[in-house]
Amino acid sequence: MAKKWLEDWGTEFANTLEQIYSLSLSGKLSSVTMTAIGQIVRRHARYSNGKIKEFATLILEHIETSVHTRTIAALINGWSVVWEMSDHKAAEAEYGKRIDALIERLYSIHKTDKKLLEYIKQSLIEISAAEIPSNEFRPDMLIGRIQDKSNTFSWLLLKDAYDDTSSPIYDHAGQALAILLSKKHKDAENMRNALSNDEDRLRKGIIASAYARYYPEKYTDEDIYSLSQVLKSKVKNILSKIEKIKEIADYHITKFLRYVAHKFTQITIEYFHRRVESSLAGEDPYFRVIDLELDRAKSLELYQHPEARKWFFYSLDWATGLIGKDFFKHIFGKMMQIFYYPFPYPMTQDLLLWLGSGDKKRFAVIAYLLRVLPENFVFDNQDFVQAIMQKAQEYGEKEVEQASRGLCQTLEKVSWIDGEDSGQQQIIEKAKAIVEEIGCFSPASALYASIIEKAERLLVCRQEWDEEDFD
Repeated sequence: MAKKWLEDWGTEFANTLEQIYSLSLSGKLSSVTMTAIGQIVRRHARYSNGKIKEFATLILEHIETSVHTRTIAALINGWSVVWEMSDHKAAEAEYGKRIDALIERLYSIHKTDKKLLEYIKQSLIEISAAEIPSNEFRPDMLIGRIQDKSNTFSWLLLKDAYDDTSSPIYDHAGQALAILLSKKHKDAENMRNALSNDEDRLRKGIIASAYARYYPEKYTDEDIYSLSQVLKSKVKNILSKIEKIKEIADYHITKFLRYVAHKFTQITIEYFHRRVESSLAGEDPYFRVIDLELDRAKSLELYQHPEARKWFFYSLDWATGLIGKDFFKHIFGKMMQIFYYPFPYPMTQDLLLWLGSGDKKRFAVIAYLLRVLPENFVFDNQDFVQAIMQKAQEYGEKEVEQASRGLCQTLEKVSWIDGEDSGQQQIIEKAKAIVEEIGCFSPASALYASIIEKAERLLVCRQEWDEEDFD
C-alpha cells in the first residue's frame, strides 16, 4: 500500500514539475516565482530519479543567472544554495564566499549605500508581490551581511525604517540597530549613550554628531530632535519586533539583547517571560530558548546588574505560578542560565534565602535551576549542596529525588578523555573526599554516594566495552 501511494505521489509530482516547466517556457512566471521554485526543486535535481529529476533539472537550467536573480535568491533564502552540504562549517564558508561576491558585485553596480538600499527595498517589494511563503523567506541573511560590512548602510536603513513604518525594510530596523550597537567604534558608543541617557538635550547632541558623520545631507535641529525622540521610544518596539521573529537565538538578536538587558532590564526579562508563557500555552510553537552550549552563546550576565537580586527574585516568584506546566522545567532553567550563568556564589545564597521556609512550589523552582548549574558545581559548593539536600529531606522523598537528579545532571558533561577513564575516576575521587569530610550522617552523603556508585558503574561498563572490542 505504501509503495503504491509513493508511486502515485511520484507520478503526480513529476506531472506538476512538467507543467511548471511548460509555464516557464511561456514566460508566464516571474523571475521571483521561478527563483523560489528553483530553490524548492534543487534537491530533486540532484537526488531524485526519472521524470522528477529530468524536469527539476530543466527548471533549474531555465532560471536566468543575472545579478538581480541572484539577489532575489539570496533575499528569499541565501542558505538554500549550500544547505545540502553535510559539513556545516564548509557550508557556512561557501555561503559566505558566495554572498560576499554578490555584495561586491552589487556595490560595483549601485556605487553608493543609498542606491543599494533603494534597490534592496524594490527587490523586497517584488518578492512580497509574489507571496513567497514566510517559512521560505529569509531576507535578513543577505541584509545582515551587508550591514556587517557597512555602517553607513545600517544607519541609512535605520533612518528609512523609522521615517516610514510602512517601508519594506522596516522589519530589519532592529537588526540594523543591534549591529550598530555591537560594533566597537565611537559612533556606536555615542548611540549607546544616547539610548541610555534621559537628558533630551544631551541625547539630541549625541545623535546629531553620530548621524552627521554618515549622512551627507544637513539635518535641521527639528529633524535631529524628532529622530532622537523616535529612537528614545524604540527599544520596546524593537523587542516586540524580535518577539515576532520566533527565534531568539538569532546571532544579531542575541547581541542586541546583551546590550539592552543591562540598560532595559525589566523590558528584557518581561519579554522572556511572555515568550515562555505563550510557548507553554501553545501560542508560540517555534519558541526555542538559547542553549549556551549548543548555540555557543554567552550569558547576559545580569548578576553584574546593580539590581540583580531584585530581578532574580522577580523571575523566581513568576516561576512558581507555572509549576506543573508541560515543558516548563526544561525551559525555565535555560532561561535563567541566559540571564545569570555561571550563578556566582552570592546568587546561590540568594536561592537559599528565597527558599527560606517556603512551600514545595518554591523548592520545585529551585530544582529546575539545579539542572543548569556549572559543571562540577556539586564539588565546588558543598555548603549549598548540603543546605539544599537538608531542605529536600524536610519536604519528602519526591523533593530529595528532584534535587539529586538536578545536581547530578551538572556532571553529565564529564566524559571519557582521550580514550581514558580519567573523567569518571576524578568524579569518584572528589566525591569520596567530600563524603569523608562531611560524614555519613550529612543530608548530602547519600547524594555523593550515588555519584560514586554511578561513576563506578560507568567504569565497569567501559571496561566491558573495551573487552568486547578487543575480542
